[in-house]
Parts: sequence; C-alpha cells; structure tokens
Amino acid sequence: MMLVCIGMCVCTMAQNDKVFLHNGTTMEVSVKGISNGVITYSYPGESVTQEVSEKQVEKIVFASGREQQVSEKVIVRDKSDWEKVIITNIESDVAGLVRKGEVKGSKTGSSLSNTAKIQEKAEREMKEEAAKMGAHVIFIKNYQVRDGGGMNAVTGFGHNAKASVSGTAYGYE
Repeated sequence: MMLVCIGMCVCTMAQNDKVFLHNGTTMEVSVKGISNGVITYSYPGESVTQEVSEKQVEKIVFASGREQQVSEKVIVRDKSDWEKVIITNIESDVAGLVRKGEVKGSKTGSSLSNTAKIQEKAEREMKEEAAKMGAHVIFIKNYQVRDGGGMNAVTGFGHNAKASVSGTAYGYE
C-alpha cells in the first residue's frame, strides 16, 4: 500500500511544468498559455493564474518532456554594456524583476539640431546609467521630445531641440 501511495505522489509531481527563470529560480507550475510576450501559469492545486514576461524566462520543460527555449539572458556587467539595455513601456516586461533605481537622460541641441539624434543621445545617457547599476531593462516613466523651432520674428532664433527621458531600471537580481 505504501508503494502505491509513493507511486501516485511521483506521478502527480511529474505532471508539473518547469519554468526556468534567468535569475536562477525554477518554478514548478502548470503553464496555461504563452501569448503576447507573457507566460500564464498556475501553481499546483491552485486555480488562480499568474503571469511572467517571456523576457524573464530562459526555458520551459513541459510535463510531457518537451523543452521550449524562450529567451536569452541579457548580461549587463558595467557601463560598457549600455547597448544591451532594453527600454520598454510594457509593465509585464518588468514584473518580477528587481528594481535597481531611477535613471534619466536629457540632451539639448540648437534650433537646427536633428531631433532624432538628440533623442538617441538622451536614451544613451539613460542606458549608460542603468548599465552602471547592472540593470538590463528600463521602464519608461517620462518621455518628452521637442523639435527645434523655426525662426522667431523678434529674436531671429527658434527654440532649441530637446529630449528628456526618465524611468526605473530593473535587473534579474
């Protein structure tokens, strides 16, 4: 009788899917679906569903034995890795990540400056700041871009082009 109980327990445990997160955590859950960059799951014995961003998941090993690679881990060691930092405005991309701190970037050019270039420079400044913290994702809070204006009738000059961005930096750990 004892062997039958142990056998039933092993079979029950084997029915769980394993979700491997980039922070080293392994979750034994029942994956309900994968859609729009989000994995929906529930814990064993629960009907309430939870969500995790695909960007936080390395792979899923389903109870059937099938393995599905989900995303590659973004490794940011220092400021030189700034190009790896991702900017997002989707809350699920940072759900479950560890908050590292606030970051910002601001650049101003002349009234004749290329707005896109000013915007790139402000984003780079913000990404470099996040990379110094070891963060790989920035959740945007504020994003303002102002084109350089045309000529002012009184002064003969327009207003300067400006880009200002700010957000919260997040990492796996």
